[in-house]
Amino acid sequence: MNDDRAIADYSRAEFDALRSRLMDARDTLRAGNRLLQSVARAYYVVYVTASYAAGKHGVKATHWRGRKEIVDQKFSP
Repeated sequence: MNDDRAIADYSRAEFDALRSRLMDARDTLRAGNRLLQSVARAYYVVYVTASYAAGKHGVKATHWRGRKEIVDQKFSP
């Protein structure tokens, strides 16, 4: 996905495809003994799942970007 939408705005099919790609990448990295990269990818699987579920249930997360408080579902810099 090269668009600028929040994960919470993805359709179920888009979310499932993204999660599947991330899990495949995690497993490939683990099999190649790239454990730190595999852990990072596993974290992203959890983040994507939580972001998608939160968006579907109307939960918004507050986070900081620089010194600015942001309340949205876009966590990229």
